[in-house]
Amino acid sequence: MLNFKVEIAQTIAKAINLDEQELESYIETPKDSKNGDYAFPCFRLAKELKKAPPMIANEIKEKIQMDETIIEKVEIVGGYLNFYINKTLMAKEVLEEVGSSNEYGKSKGVRVEHYLVSSGTKEIIDGTSIAKEFKKIYGCEFYYDPETKLPVWPKFAINYTQKTQYFFRISKGITNKTDDSVNNKTVSRRIPYENMVYLGDGMTDVPCMVLVKQNNGNAIAIYNKKEQGNVSSLLRGGRVNFACLADYSENSDLDKTMKLIIDKISINHTLKCKEEELLKKEMRREKSAK
Repeated sequence: MLNFKVEIAQTIAKAINLDEQELESYIETPKDSKNGDYAFPCFRLAKELKKAPPMIANEIKEKIQMDETIIEKVEIVGGYLNFYINKTLMAKEVLEEVGSSNEYGKSKGVRVEHYLVSSGTKEIIDGTSIAKEFKKIYGCEFYYDPETKLPVWPKFAINYTQKTQYFFRISKGITNKTDDSVNNKTVSRRIPYENMVYLGDGMTDVPCMVLVKQNNGNAIAIYNKKEQGNVSSLLRGGRVNFACLADYSENSDLDKTMKLIIDKISINHTLKCKEEELLKKEMRREKSAK
């Protein structure tokens, strides 16, 4: 997986001939996503280069040679260089990080599946390059006139409370959103609650995050720096298990947290199998003794 901070640091290092690792340590995640995905504070170089931060920012921008497949654009705001990552590439990297194509899960004997439950428009999501990576996508839909092919009425809507039903549908393996058998009592589940991970980045995700946590799953609140106050209240209120900065690079807090959860799922499964094996062995021993 690409480490975007490393890529940015390498790009800057080639332009100004300074230590790449030192430059990487300066790179930040902006509080406001409007200011890019990553920011380089040029004031950290002001003393060494004996220049004003805005001047340094301008000089670096003029000299850097960007790989546009990774970095879409660079903008200057005051003494900051704001880097915007190629969104298609970032989306693919995010998916790789969180699971479906994640080799880490496979190495632990854990099959990872992705589902998307959104209050947004499904047609828009279906048109993205990453849609094929999801096992199932749930979103709001329109009814289209058969002749004009234009949307005429909302056919299906998902709000923050309706999102919760998909927790049960996915667990039971009943993915058809109109299948009422989801209400039937189930002895076994395709995906146990404790193996489910819900990543939410907005207030419409709170009911689902609470539900997942209450059922021994893992709820992760994803936030930008300016939203840290909101997720702090979720943590203090016991409504989520974890809160991670929206940094999808390798070795980020989110990366480490996801790997720990996969480790836990793998270990719990191994222990459960061991427990069942010992119980069966004991029952056989008891039966033979009779």
